[in-house]
Amino acid sequence: MSTKLTADEILRMAQRLEEKGARYYRKAAKLHVAGRELLNRIAGQEDQHYQFFEDMRRSLTPAEKPEGEDPYGDLAPYLDAMVDHLKIQINQSPEDALTGREPLADILRAAIQMEKDAVLFYSGLRDAAAPALGRKRLDDIIHEEMRHIVWLSAQAKAS
Repeated sequence: MSTKLTADEILRMAQRLEEKGARYYRKAAKLHVAGRELLNRIAGQEDQHYQFFEDMRRSLTPAEKPEGEDPYGDLAPYLDAMVDHLKIQINQSPEDALTGREPLADILRAAIQMEKDAVLFYSGLRDAAAPALGRKRLDDIIHEEMRHIVWLSAQAKAS
């Protein structure tokens, strides 16, 4: 028997990834004076992505956010743990990898890679999403992450 993720579960995972990204950029901004303004701006974009996903969660229909599907109350902690241990996050909280000695270009390259890995992660989740409950929402998430890759790439070229 296969388990299908709901749109709400997928969006909660997306929000956790955005939180992790925002922490990464905020720590990088503290450590990299020359890139502080840009890195804080990117952290703000991660906050906007978090809100984008929150707005998507609020717009879910009752069918996309079923009640009573988690009788033991352990689904949210499970999803949190899953996101916390994703390999796409440099095997740890991404901000823990920062030493303060990285050039801005390296920080941006790592950020682009994290975004690309997030796209791959969400693409893989498409198969776990119930067709009527999450695939369209996942496509929206993937599109938003792809837009962020394009923007980050432009910033990396300009720096």
